Amino acid sequence: LMSSTFAIAAFVWGALFLSNQLDNALRHKSDMSLSTKALLGKLIKFLLVAFAFLIGLHTVGIDLTAFAFLGGAVAVGIGLGLQKVFSNLIAGIILLSDKSIKPGDTIVVAGCYGKVDHLSARYVSMITRDGIEFLIPNDELINNRVENWSYSDENVRLRIPLSVHYQSDLNLAIQLCLDAARET
Repeated sequence: LMSSTFAIAAFVWGALFLSNQLDNALRHKSDMSLSTKALLGKLIKFLLVAFAFLIGLHTVGIDLTAFAFLGGAVAVGIGLGLQKVFSNLIAGIILLSDKSIKPGDTIVVAGCYGKVDHLSARYVSMITRDGIEFLIPNDELINNRVENWSYSDENVRLRIPLSVHYQSDLNLAIQLCLDAARET
């Protein structure tokens, strides 16, 4: 039992050492984004440790076919976990191909109003008038109601309720409103 534990621990330690070396090499690559480096580092570490653990079990003499059921369960779990990712990818392809939403469009989604900055395979970036950027998943734009104010025409009319005091000069109030609209 002690020698088996030591053998498995040695393989896992070797995998951790190798993954740390590869992670350090990834950190020095300047042509990759930080998120890509982090993703690759974690993926390499997971795969190396899992592979080292399985090799350690095989070296000790444990039959790996006993883990076939566990592997199937993990594969089903991964498939269910990636279901939303693939849904967003397919929705992104649909949005890009039918051109119902394109960069520069003014849209309203779930009560949020803004201009589409760019489309990606997974999400649409919408910037509000306050400068807040919303990343909206593509499947939300396919499955929910979306108002596209500039789909067929770039001219957009905004209705703004306005009240004027009863004793005000109405002609002056109308002129001031028109001047303010021209400045916008």
